[in-house]
Formats: sequence, C-alpha cells, structure tokens
Amino acid sequence: MSKKEVSYLKNDKIYLQNCTISKEGRIENTKTIAELTDDDQISIVSDAMFKTMLCTVERKKYVCKLLSELLQIPYEYLLNNAEYYKNELDKDTVDAKGERGDLVLKLEDRYILVEMNMRDEVSRNVEYGDRLYRSKIKIGSEYIYPDILCVSFDNYYYKELSSTPIRVFYVQDDEGICLVKKTYVTISIPLLMKKWYTVGVKELSNFEKTTLVMVSTDRNRILELVSGDDMMKNYIEDAKNVEKDDTILKEAYDHELSARKAEREIGYEKGLSEGRRIIEGMLKKMTVAEISELCDIPLEELEKIIEQIENSSK
Repeated sequence: MSKKEVSYLKNDKIYLQNCTISKEGRIENTKTIAELTDDDQISIVSDAMFKTMLCTVERKKYVCKLLSELLQIPYEYLLNNAEYYKNELDKDTVDAKGERGDLVLKLEDRYILVEMNMRDEVSRNVEYGDRLYRSKIKIGSEYIYPDILCVSFDNYYYKELSSTPIRVFYVQDDEGICLVKKTYVTISIPLLMKKWYTVGVKELSNFEKTTLVMVSTDRNRILELVSGDDMMKNYIEDAKNVEKDDTILKEAYDHELSARKAEREIGYEKGLSEGRRIIEGMLKKMTVAEISELCDIPLEELEKIIEQIENSSK
C-alpha cells in the first residue's frame, strides 16, 4: 500500500510583490517654505523633514516616543539605551553600490531600521533588513545574528490588503514558529489617514495618533490628536520653529520639492507619449466610444488626445 502523498508547499499565500499598489490618499508636501502658513506643517514624508525631526540627537525623544508606542517598550528605557547607528549598510561585494537606510537605531542586541517609502520598496526593505542581520558575521568566527526590526511607513497601500493600516510580518511556518529573529512592520499612511477620518480620534491608538501628527500637513487638524500629550504638542511647535529658522532644512526641503515636481513633469510627459502610442494602436481595431469605455477616459478628453495624435502625424 503506497503512502499518501503530502503537499508541503501551499500555494494559497498572498505575496506583497504580487499585490496592486494604490497611491490614493497619499500625503504630499506641495508648498514651498515661502508659501507655508501657520496652518501648514511639513510632513515627515519629506526626506528633509524626516531627517530633521527624527534623525538628530537633539530630537531623539520623538523617534523614541514613536517606537515606544509601537513596541510597547517604556519610553525612558528607549531614550536611555537606544543609540543612532550608522545607516550606511554593509556592501555585499567590495565594488557594490553603497546604500543607506533612512534611520537605524541600535538597542542593545537589537537593530531597528525605520524607512519612509514613497513607492513600493518591500524588496529593498527586506534586503536592508538582511544586511543588518548578517552585519556581525566575521570570517572564521562564530555566527552572530542580531534581532532585527524593520519599520516602514508607506505612502501608499495594497488594494488587496486595505482592511488595516498596520501589518506585522514574520519569517515563520504555518504553525507560527519563527525561523529567525526578523520582524517587519508596515504602516500604510493613506489607510491610517482614512481610519482617522472614518472612525475618529477616539478609536486611534497612541502610536497611530503620534504617527498622524508627524505625517499630516494640516496643523489645525492635528490639534485634536495631541490632547493631553505634551510631547506631541512640543513636536508641533518644534516643527513650526525649524520650518522658520532651520536654514539647512529650508534649503533641502525646497530642493526636494523642486526635484519631485520635475520628476512628475517628466513622468507625465513620458506617460502621455506612451498613452498616445497605445491609443493609436487601439484606433485600428476599436471605435472611439469603445476605447473611452475600456480605458475609463472621458470621451471629450479622448477626442482631444486623438486630435493631437492626428496633428503630430501630419
């Protein structure tokens, strides 16, 4: 009697790499320093603001508060024991390109990597975590693998995973037994904003409120998040002061804004060019009305695009 064959590998898993990205509801800084009013706040989705508010020793208290609420670790313990660690990650080869994490903290034998992602960077985040994980291995010595925590704030969400803004991932089997001490936490900023607008501030955790204070661009709206929280009240005032007085931030932020605007304009032109080429091909097989319905392009807008295609071919 033959033994019953068992399928050990299950194919019913959902992989983030296969999910569909949506940028609906993402946070964007749109005003230059000169255009900011007292009602505006620069969000930490800005690389310049992220570094200014979370990556300096003088403002270490803010990242410690954020992580203490996420990990449920006493704030004072984090403040006294967490140290900023080099964010230049070890190279795989001598001639490999050097890469940097946004923020790395060392807490005794644990390394905490904090990333702000404007686009889908799940594979890069996993790679960064792996590099930290093997950073203590020395040739000819005992293998030492530290405890790794990767926290990514994502300015997008996955359409297939839109039910909750915060997810925790482990390397584990189907029974929940973990293979290694690597943990990945993802926080979707658009979904967290949606939760705030939908259920209200009373349903938010302290970590969610702290995150929202830092990522929001509406200084008036976030006041309801900081009731009874003196440190977050200080954060709002501190952010306002650096926006006015920090020369390095002001220059870096405006440069960043200009670069993103140029990137969008270049991408828009490329997108238009590619879109026109596709529509031109579809016109050989379909009617304008059919293309409008299939591509979800208003008929009037589509007719203008077709007119541009026809003029460019003359």
